[in-house]
Amino acid sequence: MVTRNCKHCGTQFETRYSNKHYCGSPCLREAHNKRTRETRAKATEERLNVKSPLLRKAHWQMLYTEMEIIQLAYQNPGYGYTNFWKRVASENARHNVWAIFEIWKEKTGYCLYSHLQDPDSMVTYTDQEWYEKCVAEGKTYNRPRGFGNPSGNNLTMKKKIKRGFSQNSRRNPIKVNPEFEWGDVEPDRERKKR
Repeated sequence: MVTRNCKHCGTQFETRYSNKHYCGSPCLREAHNKRTRETRAKATEERLNVKSPLLRKAHWQMLYTEMEIIQLAYQNPGYGYTNFWKRVASENARHNVWAIFEIWKEKTGYCLYSHLQDPDSMVTYTDQEWYEKCVAEGKTYNRPRGFGNPSGNNLTMKKKIKRGFSQNSRRNPIKVNPEFEWGDVEPDRERKKR
């Protein structure tokens, strides 16, 4: 018989086996449960450090980590905040994007919202350039939402295209959001749900 100390409760016990570490099955279960809890807590902490270092949300339900969202915001000036969160988050998680921006502003002093809303980064077209872009992409000529018809007299669209656009179209340029830049981040269509 061998006398040993229980690894869980510390009491002495006698055993015939040299590899027995616990005095009984209750101590064995408690020790196993404690190790399991510690392993899960460590895994949760590692996941938080990767996915949600700023908000520290245990159940992060977005396709992108917080740092990827910040990186995408830096890469897309002038894209617009609403368009941006619709691209990187679901309707239920849009408040998370705003919370990330607020924490980032507190830490760095840089406002990502203003960066996304920057009108100087928008792409400007005249009516003629917009028409040529639409033709090159194989689309029908329509001005973007909110810009109405091209300036000039009240001709139908086909006649305006046939005659050429008036010089007045340069006074009211068409401003559109730039294309979304993914950079190093894997696009949402290619990314599997986490």
